[in-house]
Amino acid sequence: MNRSDLQKLTRLRLGEAKVLLDNERHEGAYYLIGYAVECAFKACIAKQTKLYDFPNRNLANSIYTHDLNTLLKFSGLEKKHRDKSRKNANFELNWTIVKDWKEDARYSLEITKDKAEALYSAVVSRKDRNLTVVTEMVVKESLSNEMISAGSELTRRVDESGFLVSAAFWLYEPDSNAWRFIIGSPEVRTQGLKAAYKKVQSVVAAIPEDQSKISLKDISVVDSNDPFISLMKVAIRTGDGIGGIRFGRNMINGVLIEDAYIYRLT
Repeated sequence: MNRSDLQKLTRLRLGEAKVLLDNERHEGAYYLIGYAVECAFKACIAKQTKLYDFPNRNLANSIYTHDLNTLLKFSGLEKKHRDKSRKNANFELNWTIVKDWKEDARYSLEITKDKAEALYSAVVSRKDRNLTVVTEMVVKESLSNEMISAGSELTRRVDESGFLVSAAFWLYEPDSNAWRFIIGSPEVRTQGLKAAYKKVQSVVAAIPEDQSKISLKDISVVDSNDPFISLMKVAIRTGDGIGGIRFGRNMINGVLIEDAYIYRLT
């Protein structure tokens, strides 16, 4: 079982828990919610294991547990978790509820509706626009500093190639739990989609292998008049340079933008 499997299990178990909650099967729902958090932490731990590396013995022995505090410790998220708890009282409260889950809850006949719903809310809801434990810390694929730098460099190189870029940004896609680099250009309209992709492909190929770069499979080239880009422009516009604006958890005309990092939007 790999990291991707564990991420899928997290979402699957949370979905199953919601069905049980809706049908007032609180005991089963409570157990599955905690199990989903466990899977999510283990997905983070799996990310630390590199292909062909012999696993650290202490890590390997410690992760075979259902204790959420222990899994947090080995997930690589402890400092981020501590900092987030200090700054966000709602997040700290959510974790206080989550940490009390125990694996033997599957044998309990005394899980109340309130206890199950409190755990579910702590894990998956977005009350007061504060992302909760699993969404913020575990499930969501992070946008790394390396990716941010690679996006800026690609935008710069595409500009230098003479390809017209009116929009360039990273966009988080919740359904696939992945980030996609969006390039908006009028050349899609004037020269054709394949020609536009070929130009971007040549730019990506010219970036040295020892330098961070974005794979072509993670890039979408679209018309500068694309409906989504037009939607984004309702809320934000930039100059012609290469900037850096984090834009997340915002509604535009009823559409939720979960997360984005914008270099240019003209």
